[in-house]
Amino acid sequence: MKTPIRIAVVGAGMAEQAHAFGYRNASMAADLVELDVQLVVVVDPNLSLAQRVADRYGFAAATADLDAVLADPDVDVVSVAVPNFRHRSVLTAALASGKHVLAEKPVGRTAEESKALADLAGTCSAVTGVGFSFRRLPGLAAIAAAVADGRLGEVHTVRGWYDADYASDPLGAWSWRYSQTQSGGGALLDIGSHVIDAVQFVAGPIVSVEAALLRTLIDERPPPATTSTGPAPSSRAQSTPTSPMSRPCPEAGSEPATPRRSSPRSRPCCAAFATTGAWTPTSPPPCA
Repeated sequence: MKTPIRIAVVGAGMAEQAHAFGYRNASMAADLVELDVQLVVVVDPNLSLAQRVADRYGFAAATADLDAVLADPDVDVVSVAVPNFRHRSVLTAALASGKHVLAEKPVGRTAEESKALADLAGTCSAVTGVGFSFRRLPGLAAIAAAVADGRLGEVHTVRGWYDADYASDPLGAWSWRYSQTQSGGGALLDIGSHVIDAVQFVAGPIVSVEAALLRTLIDERPPPATTSTGPAPSSRAQSTPTSPMSRPCPEAGSEPATPRRSSPRSRPCCAAFATTGAWTPTSPPPCA
């Protein structure tokens, strides 16, 4: 007899739809054949969007009431992918519910925010985790195994990068992802966190950061036409800087009246990681 596991996804945007797709197909994995993955509910304050996502991925219901879902004994797992500035409140409530929790990265916008949530997760008896999905790539897992077995000798330097084009169009509208206050760090947290985790997964912990080179290539964007929290359409990769260039960001759901400047700390233009702790720019920068 299969073991049931009942899923609620919190958030109905781009990232949570990736979670929903994964849960829908999880039973196809050979090592999960003994699980009965039940798709219970999609939670989002935009109820019409939640319903569309529920219908698309086969969830039984949609709701805007997170508290009711967290109190529902028929939900075993809460999968959270909401805008970064909502993570602390949503994850605090989810962890306190006693349910198993999977959180999208980054967990928090700052080291302090992330540590507080990690400490809270450490007090839970349920299973908790962060969606660093690149660890599941067979190629990366094979490299990690080769390093662990000593087949590559002593690893002292790792170079990592992440190419993405969704924010490369200068006409792509402003969203929370470009706000220092709301995102916590732009592309450095959004996609750079995958690189940092992959490096540590393969070669061990980075113990210090010695240097960083960052730039903003698109420092101003038009106001959004809607209050959508998803990324704007784009066609080329973006990278960004350390000098403060962002104006005060609006409250969630509001629309700026003028073009907005992008988050000052988005992504390392290029960097090399050393497991001894160094993190130094490469030369020449590939995105210069």
